[in-house]
Amino acid sequence: MRILFYAHSSTLYGANRSLIELIAGLQELYPGEIEPHLIIPSEGPIISELEKQQIPYSVIPHFNWIYFSEHGERWEYSKFLHGLWRAKNKYLKKLKNRIYFSRHLKFAKDYDPDILYVNSSLNPMGLYVGEKLQKKIVWHHRETVNDPKTGFFLETENQFQRFSKLTDHRIYPSEFLKDYYLQNSFAGGKNSILYNFPQLGYEVNQSTFSDKKISFGIIGRLNKQKGQHDVIGWFQEHPEYQLLVFGGSKDFQLKTSSNVFWKDFTPPEKIYQQIDFLIVNGLNESFGRVVVEANIAGIPVLARESGALPELIENGINGWLYRNMEEFEARIADIDKIDDTYYSSLSKETRYHAIKNYNKKLIIQQVVEIFRKLI
Repeated sequence: MRILFYAHSSTLYGANRSLIELIAGLQELYPGEIEPHLIIPSEGPIISELEKQQIPYSVIPHFNWIYFSEHGERWEYSKFLHGLWRAKNKYLKKLKNRIYFSRHLKFAKDYDPDILYVNSSLNPMGLYVGEKLQKKIVWHHRETVNDPKTGFFLETENQFQRFSKLTDHRIYPSEFLKDYYLQNSFAGGKNSILYNFPQLGYEVNQSTFSDKKISFGIIGRLNKQKGQHDVIGWFQEHPEYQLLVFGGSKDFQLKTSSNVFWKDFTPPEKIYQQIDFLIVNGLNESFGRVVVEANIAGIPVLARESGALPELIENGINGWLYRNMEEFEARIADIDKIDDTYYSSLSKETRYHAIKNYNKKLIIQQVVEIFRKLI
């Protein structure tokens, strides 16, 4: 069974990391049945990981059909200029996709896949190819669209809705995202909810929790949707706690302080060896893979009660939810009372919760069953 996968970018952020884990799992568990090939739009960080995992891939340019609102903020003072910026980007990307479509079509004809697997809501090329060749299409949605909270807006809503009806099977990483699409008339037909399953093979030892300053961490690029600015600002006003920011940028206009430390992206095992708690303050997260990564490492998570995060967190089991910064501060005050014994127990329960709920073999088996039913 040949599956032609489409990635929307060549980065190593959440959607692509989850896709790599899926393809690698398919190769490991179904080597005689599943033959995957991945199309990426450009050279980028993803290539080293694909080669490490021995995942076959090809680089053929293709372009997204969304715009990210933060990129157009400099034009918002003028409705005309903002509209001009949007129109320019929309039609330039459409033109480029038309130019490269023949290359995608030729590759797909030669490869002759049974299924086209489109790994994001943000990029249409796999949909175009699947429709043209009359192939079965699985569309794995991983983000909200037309959502002011995340900033992703469709440039061609009619096409998006048309492909939502045309697609043979849609996969969502959470109940939240499925409901969001249904409420916005972006879904139909057969749907499945399949959680991501981040793979980390280690457990962090936190045997001296109460003998040091409590260390909190946040992970990811700084942007409005992730809400890191509010968290960083709070810690800068509370020097008794320590915050490590992994992957953020010092270029943002945030005052410096002695208890906030800026770190580059590093392998997850190194991140979770440096913190006691992870903080996830994003709005309308479609899943929240860092929550599961942290839990697998035995790190409890403080998460905003928004998007899919309430599906991942059970209060007092693998972390705590909060609705606003006032509740966040109250949760921090409760954490201040934790001793070594309680933290050790919480850490073990956290890891057990993740291993139990995000089973790699079970989730991959469900994906393969979707494939089998389609062909």
